[in-house]
Amino acid sequence: MPLAKPVRLMILPVLAMSLSACATAGPATVTGECRIFRPITSSVQDTPQTRREVTAHNRSGQAACGWQAPQGG
Repeated sequence: MPLAKPVRLMILPVLAMSLSACATAGPATVTGECRIFRPITSSVQDTPQTRREVTAHNRSGQAACGWQAPQGG
């Protein structure tokens, strides 16, 4: 059974508000991300995929934020 027109009209603004809540005023800043994220180390228990993701994360941080390579792992 299709929704009544008033219900559909009420859903539209709610959907628009929920989608716009994730919007930002501009692109993310490197300085903001550099304050939040830190280098991470992998573990011998990590899967090969996790190790690749850790390496990619750290390389991104080294390039964007000037991180030093983490010790160990």
